[in-house]
Amino acid sequence: ALNNNYYYFNESTEENGFSVAPSFRIYFKEPRKFNWFLGIGVYYGQSYIKNIFYTHEERTIGNMVNFGFKATVKNRVTISLDIGTGLAFYNKIDFNDISNPLNSSSTKKVQSIGSLNFQLGYNF
Repeated sequence: ALNNNYYYFNESTEENGFSVAPSFRIYFKEPRKFNWFLGIGVYYGQSYIKNIFYTHEERTIGNMVNFGFKATVKNRVTISLDIGTGLAFYNKIDFNDISNPLNSSSTKKVQSIGSLNFQLGYNF
């Protein structure tokens, strides 16, 4: 016999999240066909998990340093690839157990964060 609770648990789980990392870039060559850049910026990320047993929300704020390249293809199409690393200075987790009214909140110490970005664009 199949355990229907397992499938019910998976179907009732809601997970979502997002992150933004605006940065300022310095290009080392004149922006023509191919150039390298170094960027610095801030990072904000938030994730949320909810099911029939608990809710879990996490928020992270930090800074990032990015290094990468940008290439222009046929004067209009651009391709960009960069990697970034940084420190998260604020990382808070809120946990709420629905079946047993237990709420907890914790803040982690400084931790490392990283990113890998690929972008494809078109210049109008």
